[in-house]
Amino acid sequence: MGDKCAECGEPAELKCSACKLVSYCGKEHQKKDWKNHKAVCRPFEILEDPVLGKCLVATRDIKPGDIVMAEYPLVYGPRPHMVEEGPVPCPGCCRLIIAEGSPRCEGCDFPICHPGCEGLRDMDRHGHECMILGLRDVKAINGLHDFYRQDALLTLRCLLLQNRHPKKFEQIMGMMEHMDRRGKNTEVYKDIDSRIADYLIDNFFAPMKILEGRTGKQALHDISRETIHKICGVIDVNGLEVNMDAEVSALYPTAYLMEHNCLPNTTHIFDKNGYKITVKAALPINTGEHISTMYTHCLWGTQARREHLRETKYFDCKCVRCSDPTELGSYLSALKCIGTDDEPCGGTQLPLDPTNDETQWTCDKCPVKLTNAEVSYLVNGIGEEVDNVQLSNPTVRELESLLNKMLTFLHPNHYHVYSVKHSLIQLYGRWTLRRSYLANIRCVQAV
Repeated sequence: MGDKCAECGEPAELKCSACKLVSYCGKEHQKKDWKNHKAVCRPFEILEDPVLGKCLVATRDIKPGDIVMAEYPLVYGPRPHMVEEGPVPCPGCCRLIIAEGSPRCEGCDFPICHPGCEGLRDMDRHGHECMILGLRDVKAINGLHDFYRQDALLTLRCLLLQNRHPKKFEQIMGMMEHMDRRGKNTEVYKDIDSRIADYLIDNFFAPMKILEGRTGKQALHDISRETIHKICGVIDVNGLEVNMDAEVSALYPTAYLMEHNCLPNTTHIFDKNGYKITVKAALPINTGEHISTMYTHCLWGTQARREHLRETKYFDCKCVRCSDPTELGSYLSALKCIGTDDEPCGGTQLPLDPTNDETQWTCDKCPVKLTNAEVSYLVNGIGEEVDNVQLSNPTVRELESLLNKMLTFLHPNHYHVYSVKHSLIQLYGRWTLRRSYLANIRCVQAV
């Protein structure tokens, strides 16, 4: 049986050239239907893979630079900062502010960036949640600790969709959350239960139920502990991080279905006005190929990427890049062999099988071998030192000293080395500008 025209239902041979999913009997009916079709016209379709689950598969050849999709988030909110002090996000615009001494929202008493912040009056951002946040007993909350539960704000915003935007709420509840890996006996369940579920139920939903009993009106239909855990799982597994003028986590209606690959065939940008995401092809994508993105930092080494994916996305990556000991010739995870008898051999140490957690690391010039656990201990220790130094507002001399020490153990292309070199380049630039500025000042004084 042939295809039928989307406009009149008659036999049709003309297909939409963009998505290849809709047919027409002629150009006139194609033009007539465009107003309806353009909202769903995309160069891919959503298919069910027995291993991956739902995924995006190209319905036509896509060239590098072509737009694959562009969409606004279903919901977004402040990305959590797991600290007990420091800046917190304004609930209206998500920009980071200092809570102590900042103005407060008149409705809920949360710290805000400015009383005129537009997001405070937007019902889809802070306006609706403000009424619930204002129910808490401020006296029962210890100091400023209350304002560091930013991940609870995004969870609350998801719950609030069930009344204002039920279709969006249904979409979120249909996303993968891996509750089979986040059950009651897991550490992540216990953490979410005390840090978010108890916090929302005890401080906001309990007084809300009392108020509902008095008014006879129900604010939210489903505020069960199970639903809270499911939403937290959905956010952890599917949320995209947006770093612009604010630090935001967002859930998108389709973009979340892009699968991970350490060599992704797409790239994406965000628009700070509503956090619209635009996904473009970074590589040629042929008809039938899966559309992919990257869930980790592209400059992390294989161990770091695979560990992050295992802990947050619940799968072991075995892509082409992860399977290659040299990471396709980049040597981002390679070590410098220290040799035997205190004599460096100048060799490079690489894992025999990067996707095996029990693999050995061998030198290409001498018989020295290391276990994967020993390498992890060394690399994680160096990573902690790099983080501590970079957070301490280091000088050029301090970073150069750290770099020289690292190069005793790490390949010049190692990702920790690149991180320090990146910081040095920024400092060199400031140092050069400062010298130029001072030289100009001296010239002016001399005149």
